[in-house]
Amino acid sequence: TDASATHNTLTTVTLNNAGVATVTGLAVANVSMTDQTSIVTVVNATAANTLNLAMNNVTNTTDVSTGGGTSTTVNLAVTGTNTVTLTAAATTKLNITGAGNLALALTADAAAVIDASASSGTNSISLLLGQKYTGGSGSDTVTATTTVTVQAVTVDGGAGTDTLVANDAVLALILDNTVSNITNMEVLGLTSTQTLTAPLRFNII
Repeated sequence: TDASATHNTLTTVTLNNAGVATVTGLAVANVSMTDQTSIVTVVNATAANTLNLAMNNVTNTTDVSTGGGTSTTVNLAVTGTNTVTLTAAATTKLNITGAGNLALALTADAAAVIDASASSGTNSISLLLGQKYTGGSGSDTVTATTTVTVQAVTVDGGAGTDTLVANDAVLALILDNTVSNITNMEVLGLTSTQTLTAPLRFNII
């Protein structure tokens, strides 16, 4: 916790296999985590702040919404293998970089833009209605399992071999050639056993 009189001196915190941690301060902008398995909460009530998170072999829940949920931009630098639940309710822009692998469960703004174009690792993410995802040079897996979601998100898998995970209803839309907002996805992953009886006519490759 930033104990300065104005609570705006602490800018950088490093956590290495720490326990449950809460990082508080009006100037906190950089939080680095290594081998972190416990919950990390970052509290910065400064309006529309930018938060830089560095993760290396992290398996945890990271909450940047507490204290007003004011981190509108989150930059996530990834190394190693990471499985993270990121709660960032006010975040409208999430940038993912690095060569690490990331399995991300994300809570963010309904219109959040997730940009992983500078990532070379393997990323997996589920999108909510109205969100946008751009992948990088690694393999990206994007899950869209409702017809409303798949028609109201924008996905560009980028380079690499990328997978769209879909259920029966989403598959029907793809077969009807009604999904035009998903591009550069080379593999169609199915959530149940399905029989394909028509040529795949979709705009995801």
